Amino acid sequence: MSFSSFKKSKLLFENWRGFMNEAPIGAIAGLGDEPEEEEKGQPAPAAEAPAEEVPAEEAPAAPSGGMSEQEAAQWIAGHITNLIAASATADNFQEPLAALVAQLNSAEGMDPTVRAMLHAGDSDGAPTDEAVSVGTKGIPSSQLFPTQGVIDLYKSAGFNGSVADGLRAVLGGTSGAPPILACGSGETFYIVDGHHRWSGALVYNTNANIPANVINMAPAQALLVSQLAIAQEIGGGKKLPSAGTTPGASIIGPGALGKDAVVAALTKAVGKVVDKNAISAGGGPFMNPEVQAAIKELNFGGGTVEGAINQVAVNCASLAERFPSEGPDRTIMPQFDPKVGGPKFSDVEGEFTSGELNFKDPVMPQLREQKLRQLIRRVLKESLKKTKRSK
Repeated sequence: MSFSSFKKSKLLFENWRGFMNEAPIGAIAGLGDEPEEEEKGQPAPAAEAPAEEVPAEEAPAAPSGGMSEQEAAQWIAGHITNLIAASATADNFQEPLAALVAQLNSAEGMDPTVRAMLHAGDSDGAPTDEAVSVGTKGIPSSQLFPTQGVIDLYKSAGFNGSVADGLRAVLGGTSGAPPILACGSGETFYIVDGHHRWSGALVYNTNANIPANVINMAPAQALLVSQLAIAQEIGGGKKLPSAGTTPGASIIGPGALGKDAVVAALTKAVGKVVDKNAISAGGGPFMNPEVQAAIKELNFGGGTVEGAINQVAVNCASLAERFPSEGPDRTIMPQFDPKVGGPKFSDVEGEFTSGELNFKDPVMPQLREQKLRQLIRRVLKESLKKTKRSK
């Protein structure tokens, strides 16, 4: 049994057990006297079989401490579903995202039962209401808009300025980085995760094509549901993963670096390791000899290091002009990155498309009606038999 299946089984089992503990025998009229429904095409049994027992190794244990399932459902309904519903029409990304992150990082939000129930969207009585379509496409960089308010210069210029093959790919027209996560449609898409993969291409080629996984949601809601997906995947007792930026080195927003400041910063970085990921990708220090050869070969910025840095600075200034407004801090943005403690998007993509993410009412997992009736009849009959034998 997979971990996700176990989480669902645990929630369903405890929901059923709680119901049976609260429901008095005979509370459902006539159930004690009705014959049990038979499966189509199956003959009626000659004698009633005893109730099946859950094997000891598979029987879910009751929660020890923390929230009960009912308490977890009430908490999610009161603190999570309302935030996500309201975010569908939100123009301000900062406030709803910061509020959700604070809730999921609280003691209640990190409760194991809460985190498990965030995974039970396809067992809540409306199994497809949370299903979200996910597609893959290449998006022109000009059609992508950032949702965070800070983008780091060194994280943008560092990788492709240190890996010759990466630079060749970007200058050739398509980013060679893994797909970003975006949302939107038509000619307008918002970045959910992967801002520096986008900016890393854009500072070298403003017309680059960006590979992307695209979820069909409004931008603010996509940010919140992505954080919820991360929370349920990493499990109870853990805060959401977070990443920061170098103070004073943003290339967008109110405090964006000017062209001259970018030139000065990148000139000083020549020959230094700016992006550690570049080393593991077979690159080296910023503007290493292989990168310089690619710059000359492709005549980027006139084929010189100084010209290349100047062109990067011009492109950064263009970004600053396009995106001058303040946005969410990177520390509260979704991180589908194992390096900072998050899952890969591919680890949770199935939860998006299947409806397993639990962010709409109803929240409480439910058993299917026919199966519930059969279970009720079986348990009530056994209880009535025991009552008769004891008289």
